[in-house]
Amino acid sequence: MISLILAATAFSASYDCTLDAPKALDHKDGVVTLNPISFPDVAEGRWKFQAKVTRDDEGVNAAITWPGDPIQIAGEFPAMPTADGSIAIMTFSPGPCMFTETGCMSLISLVDRGDGSAKIIITPAALASDKANNSRDPFVVLIEGTCRRTGKPQ
Repeated sequence: MISLILAATAFSASYDCTLDAPKALDHKDGVVTLNPISFPDVAEGRWKFQAKVTRDDEGVNAAITWPGDPIQIAGEFPAMPTADGSIAIMTFSPGPCMFTETGCMSLISLVDRGDGSAKIIITPAALASDKANNSRDPFVVLIEGTCRRTGKPQ
């Protein structure tokens, strides 16, 4: 019953997505800033991928196709509708990972704007390692982008 309710509130559509530069959220002395993260080993134009959202009697799924997959989000994953035309996708990979040392995980929020475009925000799990002190701390990475719908939502 729950899967039928989820399927009824979701949509099926395909998108071509382009991401902006990843940004790290820094918090110091009560001030929060977003600072770009540079990845010189990631070629220009590789921050583009395709996302396909499908629904059936079993629920909602998302397939992410990204040759090179620099942030380890490619694959097929269950998706959860969060509003009409909006889904959340939790991706995971055994690595190697860009933002963590072993397992990779990201939360993707994709919102179809109804005009042929969508807004996307990716929040990967991230760690900062200090090898000199043998310590690690989590930090927040935000990756925003836009998508162009390549098929009509159903």
